[in-house]
Amino acid sequence: MHKSLIAILLFIVLIALFIWSDSPKDYGTSLPPMLSPEIPVIDGEIITSKEAKFESRRGYLIEIKTQKNFDQTIKFYKSEFKKAGTVLSLYDVFFAVSEEKIASGEAVLGSTIIYLEILDKGDYTFVIMAIHL
Repeated sequence: MHKSLIAILLFIVLIALFIWSDSPKDYGTSLPPMLSPEIPVIDGEIITSKEAKFESRRGYLIEIKTQKNFDQTIKFYKSEFKKAGTVLSLYDVFFAVSEEKIASGEAVLGSTIIYLEILDKGDYTFVIMAIHL
């Protein structure tokens, strides 16, 4: 009886460790430490930075608030992805009712796919990056 109780407790501990180790990490206002330096990140306040589980891959979800305007932000990402040897495909959308500008697109660096959404909020521009590793 004593051995079976120890075996059950050991099994529960192993399951808890597996679940804990598989949980996405939240990096708060810091960039993920394993984020490739090839992936451009605009200067600004990091609002969200965490690991994410996508359909077929793991990766990161990063949200940045920058003081650069919409056009400067787009220019930054196009330029930085070009330096990294790839092209950023962007699709601009303008909502006349709210006068918001949104651009979304993607870039591929090796096996990594980066999805971007850039939102113009007047005084600030927000960038949401979904990085599929």
